[in-house]
Amino acid sequence: MNEPFYTSDWHIHSVASYDASLHVADLVAQAEKQGMTDYGLTDHVNDPSWIHFLKASRELVLQYARPGFHFGVELTTISGYLEAYVREHGSREGYHAPGLPGPEPVAFPLTAEELEACGVEYVIGAAHWILEAPRTQDVIVRDMHRQNLFCAQSPLVDIVGHPYCFFGTYEDKQGRQAPFHDFSIIPQSVHRELWAAIAENGKAMEANVGFFGGDNPEPFRRAYAEFVRGAFEAGVPITIGTDCHGPKYADMNEVYRTYLAPVGFGPGDFSHPRFRRPRTA
Repeated sequence: MNEPFYTSDWHIHSVASYDASLHVADLVAQAEKQGMTDYGLTDHVNDPSWIHFLKASRELVLQYARPGFHFGVELTTISGYLEAYVREHGSREGYHAPGLPGPEPVAFPLTAEELEACGVEYVIGAAHWILEAPRTQDVIVRDMHRQNLFCAQSPLVDIVGHPYCFFGTYEDKQGRQAPFHDFSIIPQSVHRELWAAIAENGKAMEANVGFFGGDNPEPFRRAYAEFVRGAFEAGVPITIGTDCHGPKYADMNEVYRTYLAPVGFGPGDFSHPRFRRPRTA
């Protein structure tokens, strides 16, 4: 049997996430079987009114507390206009984007005080949606980069989660609607700026297994592996993030080995996040 390629996983969603079905009892049982030494629950918080999801996640971590099991959160970057609206009205019901000129400001849905009050140990900051229009190739590259830099520079964030996650299609240079299956549309200068920002601000960057699967073509998967390696060589700590949503916690060792070993990674190359407080127990 091969040595595990990773023994820590810092991006996992449970039934406390709006879009996940993983039961924590199954997670801890499989993690032990797989030889995991450290892992963390990072359920979604996508706007300020969702703090109850974080509190539910905390209760699950406390219920199944054991050495190496940590309490994190995934904060999604959102429009600053939306964040202010939800703070004022208590929900996003009735919200309409103001349509002001220029890109929407970027914000996180929770504050440092709210994270501290809930006992969060570490934060994944991650972009999921484009906040600028129209969805042309230049715009989506610029906006993904803008949001990634926001995560890298925020004092709230410990891990920059799945850089260049993009849903849907964009208009490419030929005017066609295309999924983000061509990693080369992002200039190397953009990568270097992001790597420098992550390193300079003392963050880690996630190697998210989702880029090595789904409908992503093989050249995209290999290019993403090279991107992760470039970050590592630029001094960025790399964390493993399976981004599991259930219903079972899957062993992704061979997937990571297939794509990261050829670019020079080994089991000893993956990092833990910087913890902002002692573990919850």
